[in-house]
Amino acid sequence: MPRVRILVLTSSTGAGHDARAQAFAEWCFELYRHDVDVRIEQMLEKSSGFFSLGVRFYNWIQKKSPWIHKAFFLFVELLSFVNRRSVTFGRAYYEQVLREYRPHLVFSVHDCLNRGYFQLARRILGAEHVREGAVVVDVGINRIEDPAAKGGSRLVGDVDFAAAREVAGAITPVPRGVGPMTIVMLLHNTLAAARAQLV
Repeated sequence: MPRVRILVLTSSTGAGHDARAQAFAEWCFELYRHDVDVRIEQMLEKSSGFFSLGVRFYNWIQKKSPWIHKAFFLFVELLSFVNRRSVTFGRAYYEQVLREYRPHLVFSVHDCLNRGYFQLARRILGAEHVREGAVVVDVGINRIEDPAAKGGSRLVGDVDFAAAREVAGAITPVPRGVGPMTIVMLLHNTLAAARAQLV
């Protein structure tokens, strides 16, 4: 059986993203041993000189001038907005990684490395990563432009639903897919936390 390939997107920006990526990789190895291959990519640093400089500047701010953090964070949020539907800066490197590694799962531990990154992976990888008869649980939620939809946009998941449903045995839709289960689990965990406080 082929190994499941997981691509983890991270960055060495101050808040421990690399540590979370490494912990996830170790957890996968502990649970699945040789059935999984996890590749960690510092996507911001490796994909663009502009982003690499930005990461170094951010880390300098954290150490030397934390008072600048809020202004810089607003700039970073603007870049996230630019990359919300696709990857603008650093696209060539990311596409190269996707085409060479062909991950079954793209996982991000950094909020600047989701949104458009997942949309681009969805377009490049397509339904050929779905095994015949597989059960696909899509927990992603993305808004895409659709002039035919009310308001000019609609919600989609991380999986290309139309293509994947042709080969999947079952697939959850987005919206109206895993939302009820998410709510049930949140309530279950809230109740468990409340009970733990009473003990």
